[in-house]
Amino acid sequence: MQVLQDFVARQYLAQLSLSETQKKLADDIVGLLDSKGRVSIANLKKELFPYDELGTVNTRLRRLRKEIEQLSGEAQMSFALRVTEAKKVGPEARFLWFEGVNNWSPAVSTPELDAIPTSGEYVSKANESGSTPIALLLTFNKHEAHQLWAEFGGVRNELPREGVTYYELDGVGGFRVIHRHSRQGPQEAQLSATQAIDHWNPQLLIAVGIAFGVNEKKQHLRDVLVSEKVLDYELARVEPDGTFTYRGTPQETSRELAERVANINLQRRGNAGWPTIRLGIMLSGAKLVDNEEYRNTIASLHSKVIGGEMEGSGILTACSRDGVDMIVVKAICDWASHKDTPSKEEDQKKAAQSAAIVAHAILEKGHLTGTIPTLKQENLVLKKQLDELKNPQHRAPRFPDVLRMGEHDEVLEEKRLIQDSRASALNLDPNAAPGIPAQGTPVVDAMLDWVANPAEPQLFALLGEYGMGKTVNCQRFTRQLAERRKANPTLPMPLYFNLKNVADARLADNLEDLVVTCMRDDWLPKHSPHHTWQAFTSWIATGPCVVIFDGLDEMLVKLDDSQGSLFLSRLLGTLQLLDDEDVNRRIRLVLSCRTQYFRTLLEQRSFFLGKDRQDLRADSYRAMTLLPLGDEQIRRYLETALPGSDIARIMELVSSVHNLPELAARPFSLKLIAEHIPEIERNRASGKPVFGVTLYKAMVERWLARDEGKHFIDPEHKSAFMAELAAWLWRGKKTAAPAKDVETIFRRWIRSDEDMNDIYPSTLTKSDKDKLNEDLRTATFLTRQDDERGSTFRFAHTSLQEYFLARYLLDAIQRDDRSRWAMRIPSTETLDFLGQLLAEAQEPELIDTLVSWKTPYLEQASELLLRYTFTARKQDYPAPNLARIDLSSAHLDDWDFLGTPDNPLNLAEANFATASLRRTAFSHTNLTSAHFTNATLNQATFHNCTTRHTNWHDAPHPGAAWHTPVRSIPAGIKTGLYPGHTSAVTGVAWQPDGDLIATTSWDGTCIIWNPHTTEKITTLTGHTDWVTGVAWHPTGDLIATTDWGECIIWNPHTAEKITTLTDHTNKVTEVAWHPTGDLIATATSWDGTCVIWNPHTAERITTLTGRTGWVTDIAWHPDGTRIATASSNGTCIIWQPDTGERILALTGHTASVNGVAWHPEGTLVATSSNDRTCIIWNPHTAEKLTTLTGHTSAVTGAAWNPNGDLIATTSYDDTCIIWNPHTGKKTTTLTGHTREVTGAAWSPDGSLIATTSDDDTCIIWNPHTGQKITTLTSHTSFVTGIAWHPSGDLIATTSHDRTCIIWNPHTAQKFTTLTGHTSEVTGVAWHPDGDLIATADASGLIRISHLDGTLERAFVSVRPRIPGAESYASWTPQGLDVLEGEAWRVLRIPEPGGGSRRLEIPGLSYEPPTD
Repeated sequence: MQVLQDFVARQYLAQLSLSETQKKLADDIVGLLDSKGRVSIANLKKELFPYDELGTVNTRLRRLRKEIEQLSGEAQMSFALRVTEAKKVGPEARFLWFEGVNNWSPAVSTPELDAIPTSGEYVSKANESGSTPIALLLTFNKHEAHQLWAEFGGVRNELPREGVTYYELDGVGGFRVIHRHSRQGPQEAQLSATQAIDHWNPQLLIAVGIAFGVNEKKQHLRDVLVSEKVLDYELARVEPDGTFTYRGTPQETSRELAERVANINLQRRGNAGWPTIRLGIMLSGAKLVDNEEYRNTIASLHSKVIGGEMEGSGILTACSRDGVDMIVVKAICDWASHKDTPSKEEDQKKAAQSAAIVAHAILEKGHLTGTIPTLKQENLVLKKQLDELKNPQHRAPRFPDVLRMGEHDEVLEEKRLIQDSRASALNLDPNAAPGIPAQGTPVVDAMLDWVANPAEPQLFALLGEYGMGKTVNCQRFTRQLAERRKANPTLPMPLYFNLKNVADARLADNLEDLVVTCMRDDWLPKHSPHHTWQAFTSWIATGPCVVIFDGLDEMLVKLDDSQGSLFLSRLLGTLQLLDDEDVNRRIRLVLSCRTQYFRTLLEQRSFFLGKDRQDLRADSYRAMTLLPLGDEQIRRYLETALPGSDIARIMELVSSVHNLPELAARPFSLKLIAEHIPEIERNRASGKPVFGVTLYKAMVERWLARDEGKHFIDPEHKSAFMAELAAWLWRGKKTAAPAKDVETIFRRWIRSDEDMNDIYPSTLTKSDKDKLNEDLRTATFLTRQDDERGSTFRFAHTSLQEYFLARYLLDAIQRDDRSRWAMRIPSTETLDFLGQLLAEAQEPELIDTLVSWKTPYLEQASELLLRYTFTARKQDYPAPNLARIDLSSAHLDDWDFLGTPDNPLNLAEANFATASLRRTAFSHTNLTSAHFTNATLNQATFHNCTTRHTNWHDAPHPGAAWHTPVRSIPAGIKTGLYPGHTSAVTGVAWQPDGDLIATTSWDGTCIIWNPHTTEKITTLTGHTDWVTGVAWHPTGDLIATTDWGECIIWNPHTAEKITTLTDHTNKVTEVAWHPTGDLIATATSWDGTCVIWNPHTAERITTLTGRTGWVTDIAWHPDGTRIATASSNGTCIIWQPDTGERILALTGHTASVNGVAWHPEGTLVATSSNDRTCIIWNPHTAEKLTTLTGHTSAVTGAAWNPNGDLIATTSYDDTCIIWNPHTGKKTTTLTGHTREVTGAAWSPDGSLIATTSDDDTCIIWNPHTGQKITTLTSHTSFVTGIAWHPSGDLIATTSHDRTCIIWNPHTAQKFTTLTGHTSEVTGVAWHPDGDLIATADASGLIRISHLDGTLERAFVSVRPRIPGAESYASWTPQGLDVLEGEAWRVLRIPEPGGGSRRLEIPGLSYEPPTD
């Protein structure tokens, strides 16, 4: 026996009755055999069993060898599978091969041929000797011929035939190789091929040579283009207006030869000398194309075009006539433009050599394996008879193997598969309110439950955004259902069809064509004669079956709206496919689709219900939408994908890149991130710069590549438009826009560019325009969001919008178009992305462009240049030198111009004339010869600046200071100065008796003050993170503070730590004292626990665990006997605080519970939720007493009135509703706000209620009638807080507009407006006696004021803007001009008997310096 080539081994295997598993393994082994008929064990393991141990692979091979040996013996065949016996040499040196007697005829008879009438004529594949098949090779250029001869050994014999010279080359793979050199062009090639076929009767023909490429960015010279189809681009209709409409359709070349090339490439890619292979559609025509524009036009005829040449269409015509297998194998030598280059000859030689290498490899694999002789055209009737004999309709085929239903995602075979992808239920009722995604359930489990339950509807819709895992979950469902059928054959058999691989939109017109094409082009083995419509209908009839059409949007983007509706109807027709209605009722249908294909939620719902169908309702479907991954799922994936890695470090890396954790919540994005982590770690280890933007660029490229083949818009144009859209949204202060706005912006963008206008002309048909718009939504970076206001499209993640905005800014630099920078200052993250892009580019000329933009002043663009430079200096990104920048007339109030001693900011000769520089800080800045003429410098600060020859002429500067730092506070003035917090104040709380006040801050401290004398009683230091919460003991003797990790109990008078409550497993976000002060509760939001402590001993009394969601709120019962915790998992649990016993769980919400509130008497408890409801419960029985339904968006809070007979709920739907908690009836609906209602507060006697809103107003209502008593409308930004005076006669509101207003709630008269804050007011609290009010802002200023607005004291918690500068604060009411709350505002101190004087500090000047 001898080693067998692959085609002979296949013939032997076809005679053996191997099991399906072993047959598949044997076929896969044959596909890996090299030209010597062998495959190494190492390569076999790599290609077929990459995740199995070597021992497991050897066991599988032993079983296969044994089964082949047994069956060959029974059939009396000399055939065996052999393996290298020496085991110690390693898997690389051990080989597998097939042995047998190589006497197999290439044209094998089949029993079916006997049925052909004897008069039927068919062409034999034999040559004149009748034994050796012939391979015919055609070339058309001298370099093609010479390189072909060289590759085939250099020996050639001339063979004349009827005046034509042929060359016989060395035989390969059992072929006799004949070469014909033809003249160029399709007609000449057709004539040459026809003559050669008549002369030699070849088994196959290969056109070998050179071609042009169509994509310089993705292809390279010498890449070998191999035809799957040939498209004659010359076939066209001339329209009345003189334009051309191309009418050619791709014609298929040999499938077997194309598959052979694909298999060879799989084995050899990466080997030295083996070229890059690209299979697809080859353009062919008589023109010698040397024009880029014309090339692009014909390349756009089909998405799978790979290149073009001149002879393929003619050769295909000749071969089709005689049934000869043919293929075009030509390598890229140019790009069909500017062909006459100095390297033209060399490029043609190299390309021809690459093509010859591939042609030789094709022949090495031996004879073609087709067993049906090719019939002449006149015998097509006989061919049809033969097909019918091979596929008898009366014979129902057995169900196919699900593993062969297309190419399943590789992740299904990997350990890193996310097994618990979750989805939440969808309502397809067009009249239903938009749903709020719940926590969800495992999606595959839900699909398996659906398909097994006869009571469920026949239809299942699985929706999700891009990259959420629709295909993987459909394929998992297919596999798991097939596995369950082994134990329960009554379950439906899955039939999976991936619509992503359907290229021809015309297949949507016919369900039969669609199904058969999917099976023959996608299922394995490809192009099997068993994959027929008759087989499909037989499986349905045998049933039951569930048909999965995965990727509905992949077809819809090729169709217009009306065609899309018809296509859905055809798919739904699967449910009425047979005449037997009982069988039809057993059919199930799964449809998966991207949500963003649809412009609006209503359009999505209407589509699935059919526009004109009466038989479809919302309950005809079970519908679900896929949810993002959680932190734990992401961690598990990374642990599996990156074994042996420091996952904590990787999670930290992911967290450190802006918004990357949000992107990681998509399975597809997470996969891309994981793929790039090792490279990033290597770069980090080698000291190379690591940029987060690198990940974003890679994801964008892969994102677009994933949809390659379905783009109506060129991927590069999509990326460019995303940058344009990001800029448009930013300029409009938007994060989302309706679909029609996005489409309008796209059209305007096209019209603004002449080249774009040619590619996407306004003369496009309506159908093409629809496809273009659908492509915008489905194959870009946009996702749809739905709420009660309608549907809008936004970037899938905020960081993507910031990334594309940075790309827009970079593009402006590259174009040198400064006007595109005229926009409001982008986010810090956007500017950081821009800095990374510039650092990655390493192009100094880009920075030169920015330098040229320094003058003249251009509103917004100059400010943006300034802000980018500040950002870049901090991160050491490329940045321009700002010397001589023109900022005249710029508005730069509150800006910080900060250099450092080692790296001063250079603003020499800068022009600030007439600029507004109120409260602006300059530090370590070179201002030599700068111009401040007529600039407004109120309270500006100049710290350690160079000011030689600086022009301060006519620059008003009240409160400004020029300072040279000193080491300490000067002696003699210490009594008038106190340091405060060094970061933003996060909270303020009065002691119960009003004698003290506590403030907390991001600086990690809590300060106890005497509010009357401004004396700092104590500073509580000990936290290592932001202080997030503060609560006084009911008696005022103790105070509790929390940070992200612990809770500390203090003596507020001595600052002594009484106890430290540690061992929290996550961030502490809630703290609440027991009503008596004997216990204290802390909640850690993210791990779902609540701990009850003894505040005196730090003893952990109980830990309330057992919940799966985050703790969102905690509330003690009024008598302290119970405690309630609310959770993001939709539950509220009532606990016994001393034992930790779970008394009962309140379950009934379908989304996160936002808050919990006890009735004043403790007899009831209310919970508010994102599911748009508030539920009143019996806290003793967990009985749901009433469900308050009426809001159309999330309920954000609930508040009982003082006597407990009414309850108010607030919502994002812009309303507040007053309810009777016992009946569940609405008493009144308070409507009048135009944006989200953010808070509600009852007056002390319950006769009035006040609501605040993002519409900048506070409204006082009569809660019984719903009448507006007054509308408080003087705020100019969001109203953030509300507090009733203890008497109820006054009310205070705070706002982002930096004010607190005290009102008469009955008349809307402003009693007092408290000003002086420099940032949004974040807190307000009345003294228990009502004679003082405390307000705090985000900059760190705390003010205590009388009712008439006069200042009692100002707690200026200074946040130093200038690193290293001393910070001071003043508490005296006489120093009103210092109440800015920032460094260097201390200008006056009080004089005895009234008045004030300048504060003298060494190094501090209140006048501009002079030279």
